[in-house]
Amino acid sequence: MARAHRVALALLLAVLIPSTLHAEPDGRSRRAVESANAGLKLYEHGKWDDALEKFREAEGLYHSPVFVLYRARTLGRAGRWRQALTAYEEVLREALPSDAPAAWRDALRDARSEKTALELEIPSVIVECPPGARVTVDGESAAAGEEIALDPGRHMIRARHGARSTSSEVRLTAKQKRHRVTLTFPPAPGRAREPGWLTPGSVVTGLGGAALLAGGVVGVVALSAASRAKDDLPETCDGNVCPRSRRGEVESTTANARTLGNVSTGLVVGGAVVLVGGVVLWLSQGDAPTQSAKPRRTWRVEF
Repeated sequence: MARAHRVALALLLAVLIPSTLHAEPDGRSRRAVESANAGLKLYEHGKWDDALEKFREAEGLYHSPVFVLYRARTLGRAGRWRQALTAYEEVLREALPSDAPAAWRDALRDARSEKTALELEIPSVIVECPPGARVTVDGESAAAGEEIALDPGRHMIRARHGARSTSSEVRLTAKQKRHRVTLTFPPAPGRAREPGWLTPGSVVTGLGGAALLAGGVVGVVALSAASRAKDDLPETCDGNVCPRSRRGEVESTTANARTLGNVSTGLVVGGAVVLVGGVVLWLSQGDAPTQSAKPRRTWRVEF
């Protein structure tokens, strides 16, 4: 209780008008002291938001660096350390008149020491991401590669570059300095292939493959026919060598096997050519951007 009385007295002294000025006729300084003392009671009970409102109210009635100092202290107790640092800096920018009350001078001295202590406690991060990315921390723009002071607790860090985006949530504690957050983008989406499998490239590739398969089948049949033809050669033939007088008989026996062999060779060669062309066509179509055959229909219901 004695501490509260001492602080209340300090607040009262804080708003004393310098001796070179006249007393205010509307009593704003007195009402400012009343608001500040009310804020002090709330501060002592840990009601930070209510206390902060009272100190701001007092500052609005009558300017005093002591009111700003208590605003900084309240923000610090509420865990809003970045705002507290800003309030301390506001106190330190104060240009005091030569006849400023002692409490005002004490406020600057206390603000300097308390700001230094808070700077040792406040955590910070360094965001690393690809060049050109736009970085935000809790929705506010931030600079990549530079130290960013943050309040203790959870923070959402996002980066965006064109259509790609990424994010990371971090939880910081007091004195956690220069915590590095590395953000990487997912691979750029490649150009999509045309929907479905029935495309010119796939059709040509399929035809080439079918021709190769058919050529292989016909080749097997040709070999079988050739084997039968060899078995059916006249007895006068020595292996594959036959008399001229039996040429017509031999050719009639082997004609079917030769025809099948030629067909097989044509199918294999032609199928291979078509297959290669189809693969090239299919790959070149895969690099083309997808165009929908029909525009998407959207529905909107209005009330």
